[in-house]
Amino acid sequence: MAMRSSDVFYAYRHTPLVLRSRRHDSGVNQYGLKPVSAYDFINPTNLINFGRGTSFDNLGVRRSGRGEIDSAPSLAGSPVFTQAKLAGLSGAEEQLSMCQAETMALRVCMAKGGQSACERESHALDTCLSRVGHLRQAMRSACEEFNDWFIQNVSDNHTKPFQHRPHDWRHFYAQEKLVRERQQHGHAYGRRPKQFSFGARYVKTEGYGKRPRLPYNK
Repeated sequence: MAMRSSDVFYAYRHTPLVLRSRRHDSGVNQYGLKPVSAYDFINPTNLINFGRGTSFDNLGVRRSGRGEIDSAPSLAGSPVFTQAKLAGLSGAEEQLSMCQAETMALRVCMAKGGQSACERESHALDTCLSRVGHLRQAMRSACEEFNDWFIQNVSDNHTKPFQHRPHDWRHFYAQEKLVRERQQHGHAYGRRPKQFSFGARYVKTEGYGKRPRLPYNK
């Protein structure tokens, strides 16, 4: 069921006075998500409706239901799906390999052939795998616990702008350009020094200088 703004007022009306001003570290207040930027004040719908699978009970979790779009938790707007790798349960290099010695012994025995049915090696591998099963189950439950903590305390549910692309930092590069412009008396905004060839500073003996200068001094 889609969420309505009246749900927020209903929840506020039924919230005890003591709890109405309490702020949570997860970025949620009693109305919905906390506004953090000017955009949140311009478009407050963003605070209670951030995509598919949003409901009022979901606001503290800030994630869509399992299997839906954006159901993975996110950090700085981009999805995080490395939990199993962190726990050593998946991946190429990251995965913990277990019972390697027993597996290799069984494979060597089978490769040798002969009359033996490799009962000893097979029994050793079965024993090892029966122990490893409990260990992997514990690792999996620890991974799920960490995932729940990450969702509730860290994830922003894809509501934050990206930070991993160059054009997400245009304002930062513009400040650098402004600094160079001020160095040149406010004249050459965004101009770069002309690139010298690799050995020019060693070869040249006269004429213009051996190093690239600011474009204003061209």
